[in-house]
Amino acid sequence: MKELLHTPSHLLNRQYLDSDFRVNTWDDIDGLFKELLEREIPDEAALRQWIMDRSELDSAIAEEQAIRYINKSRFTGNEEIQQRLSDFFTGINPRLSSVNDALNRKLCDSPFVGAFENTTLKNYIRSVKSDVALFREENIPVYSELEVAEQTFGTISGAMTIRWEDNEITLQQASTHLKSTDRHTRQEVFELIAKRRSQDTKELESNFEQLLDLRHQLASNAGYRNYRDYAFVAKQRFDYTAEDCLQLHESIEKFIVPLVEEMDHIRKDQLKVDNLRPWDMEVDVNGLPPIRAFGNGDDLIRGTIQCFKEIDPLFSETLEIMEKRGLLDLDSRKEKSPGGYNYPLIETGLPFIFMNAVGTMRDVVVMTHEGGHAVHSVLCNNLQPLFLRIVPHEVAELASMSMELFASAYWQKGFGLSDDDYRRAMHEHLEHIIRLLPWIATIDAFQHWLYTHPDHTREERKIAWLETRSRFQSKVVDWSGYENDHETIWQKQGHLFYAPFYYIEYAMAQLGALSLWKDYLKDPKSTIEKYKTALASGYIKSIPETYQLAGIPFDFGATALRSLMGFVQEQLKNLAPMEPSTPPSMP
Repeated sequence: MKELLHTPSHLLNRQYLDSDFRVNTWDDIDGLFKELLEREIPDEAALRQWIMDRSELDSAIAEEQAIRYINKSRFTGNEEIQQRLSDFFTGINPRLSSVNDALNRKLCDSPFVGAFENTTLKNYIRSVKSDVALFREENIPVYSELEVAEQTFGTISGAMTIRWEDNEITLQQASTHLKSTDRHTRQEVFELIAKRRSQDTKELESNFEQLLDLRHQLASNAGYRNYRDYAFVAKQRFDYTAEDCLQLHESIEKFIVPLVEEMDHIRKDQLKVDNLRPWDMEVDVNGLPPIRAFGNGDDLIRGTIQCFKEIDPLFSETLEIMEKRGLLDLDSRKEKSPGGYNYPLIETGLPFIFMNAVGTMRDVVVMTHEGGHAVHSVLCNNLQPLFLRIVPHEVAELASMSMELFASAYWQKGFGLSDDDYRRAMHEHLEHIIRLLPWIATIDAFQHWLYTHPDHTREERKIAWLETRSRFQSKVVDWSGYENDHETIWQKQGHLFYAPFYYIEYAMAQLGALSLWKDYLKDPKSTIEKYKTALASGYIKSIPETYQLAGIPFDFGATALRSLMGFVQEQLKNLAPMEPSTPPSMP
C-alpha cells in the first residue's frame, strides 16, 4: 500500500499560482499572503479577482493538509507520516489563522464588498463577517494545540486489535463475528472487543478532558459562557438553534425510542432468548448466516459502480475515475484509523474515499454513503471561490444518505444478492435507520450537557452519560454484568473527540434523505435531476433553500418525524417475506 502522492502539476488548473507550486513550509506561502494583503483593490472587478486569487491559494493549502491527513489515517504506525500532519498543524495552521483574519478584514473593509451581498457570494460574505466577529488572537495557539490533540483518538483506535483463532484482527474485522449464529461466539467476541477497548479507556478519558479544557478556553477567550454556544456560532448554524436541537432530541425520545423497544421485543421473541444481550443485536433473527456481500475492496467498488450506473451514469463515472487515479482505500487492516470518510482534494477536483471494509452489507451502505459525498464533490467542483464548495454538513449528509437509499434498489444487480438476501439486507438497513436516530440524539444531547457544564468532574460526566443514555436506549437490552463497558461506550464515537457537535446533522439529513427516497420511488428521473441540481449549487443557497432545490423541506419537527417513520414502516411491511412478526407501530 503506497502513500497518496500530490497530483501532477499539469493536471491542476492554476491561474494565480505557479504550476509547480507546493506547500511544504510557511515560507512557501508567506510571500503570496503578503501580496494579497498589500494589493490595491480599486474597483469591484479587482475585488472579485482578489477573492478568486485568495481562493486558489487556499485551495492549494487545503489540498496539502488533505494529503497529509489522508496518509496519516492510512498509516497510523508510520511516525514520519504522523509527524508531517503534526508539522502542518503546528507550523502552518497557527499562522494561517492570523493572516486569514487580516484578509477577512481587508475584504470586509473594502468599499466594494456590498456589491456581492445579494449575489452568489452572499453566503461567503456572511461567513467572512461571522469569522471576523469571532476571531481572537489568543485562540491561535489554543487551536494549534487542539488540532494535534484531536489526532490522538485515531492513533489509539487504529492500534486496537484482538486475537481471534490465532490471528490478529482489527476491531472492524472482529465486529463481523457479532453476526455469527452461534451465541457463544458472539458473546466471546463482544467481550474481547470490550476488553481491548477498556485497555485505552483511561488514556482516552484523559485525552477527552484535555479537549474539553481547550474547547472551553476557546469559548471563554471569545467571550462565550460555554463551548456549545461558541460552537454554534463557529459552525455558522444560521438556519436553526440549539433549542431546535433539544426539541429534536425530545421528538426522538417520544416517537422513535418506543419503536426501537418494540423492535427489540420482536427480536427477543424471534431469537427465543430469556434476555436480549448486547451481542444479540447483529445476528439474523432467523438463524441465517451473515450476508457476504463481497470479497474485498475491488469487489466492493465493482458492485458500487454498477449500482451507481443504474441511478445516473455520472455517478458511476465519478467512482471509475477515482479508482483509476488511486483515490480509494477500502479494506480494513492493522495500523489504519477506524471509520470511513470522503475527503475532497480541492485542487485536484476529485475526493479520496477511506474505509475499513470487511465484506458486510453495512460496508456496502457505507461505500454508497461515501460515494454520495464523492458525487457531491464533483458536481459542485467548478464553483468559485473555494467557499462555495464547502457545504454545510446538513447538506453534505443529505447527499450521502440519499445515495444510500437510491443505490439500495440495485443491490441485487451490483452484488448478486438473492431475493431473500435482498429483503434481509433492506430490512436491516431500514431498521438501522430507525435505530440510529436515538444514538444520534444520545451523542448530541451528551455534548450539550458536556459543554454547558465546563467544570464537571469525571464522576459527574459518567452520571450524565448514563442519564442521557437512559433517555434514548432500549430498556429491552440487558447490559447486566457489563456495566463498566456501558459507562464508557461513548468513547467509541470518534466525533466526540475530533468533530464536536458534528452529529445531529445526520438526523436532520436522514429525514431529508427519506423524503427524497419517497419521491424517488414515485419518480426516479425527476428526483435525481432535482438531487443533482441541489448538489451542484454547493453553498450558494441557504440550507432550507438547498433542500427546496431537491424538492423537499428542511423540516425536522415532530410532525415530519412521525410521518417519515410511518413511511419507513410501510416499506418494512413491503418486505413481509422476511417478517415473521408484525412490524412495530408508531406510538
